[in-house]
Amino acid sequence: MADQRLAVLNKVDRNALESLLMDFERGWNREAFSQVCERLGTDARDEYRRLAMEELAKVDLHRQWSDGATPLLEDYIRRFPSLGPVEKVSVDLVLAEYEARRAVDPGVDLAEYQSRYPDQFDDLKRLAEQLIDSKPSDAPKPASQDAAAQA
Repeated sequence: MADQRLAVLNKVDRNALESLLMDFERGWNREAFSQVCERLGTDARDEYRRLAMEELAKVDLHRQWSDGATPLLEDYIRRFPSLGPVEKVSVDLVLAEYEARRAVDPGVDLAEYQSRYPDQFDDLKRLAEQLIDSKPSDAPKPASQDAAAQA
């Protein structure tokens, strides 16, 4: 979905965003998001700045949760209001938080997001179900399937 949203950027800005994201990934630390967003705050390209902050937030959510921190999307919106308001925040960002949390705790309840993001919940549920359905199962195959595959 992000690729479709990034299509609004011209080629130069798309390349700049890709470069920014790669640099962010390479140099990530717990304060990197705030530092980069403060610099982006002075960028005159509104659409570029908004998309860059959203893409950076997705990366940061995953990295933070993997690193043991537990930020919620609302924390990002409080610090950087241009990501919100909560009622209008991108479903991609909500999904990124859900994915980051789920990677650490597979038992995260999607229903929790209905009260936090009621306007995005239907889309979130659809996307989360697609995500779960598209991931290969780690569960062992029943013996009957193994035997059939070997035959």
